[in-house]
Amino acid sequence: MPPRAHPSSSRPCTTTDASNNNGCTQEQRMHARATDARKNNRRTQQQRMHATTTDARNNDGCMQQQRMQATTTDARKVSVRDM
Repeated sequence: MPPRAHPSSSRPCTTTDASNNNGCTQEQRMHARATDARKNNRRTQQQRMHATTTDARNNDGCMQQQRMQATTTDARKVSVRDM
């Protein structure tokens, strides 16, 4: 028996349409939701926790090593300019 026409378009109605109402399988929808939740600024939960910890420790979003390197670089540049 041929599938019935989809109510909102001319394409045939599928089981996917009927069960999910959006043309995605249940697995695809769950994955999309999980991906959206994980992305939340495109960071995983672990990265977001790490970023928060880093922000709290350093108050500027840089890791201690990055800040030390930046300071060293700034000091070197000052020396070059002074010379």
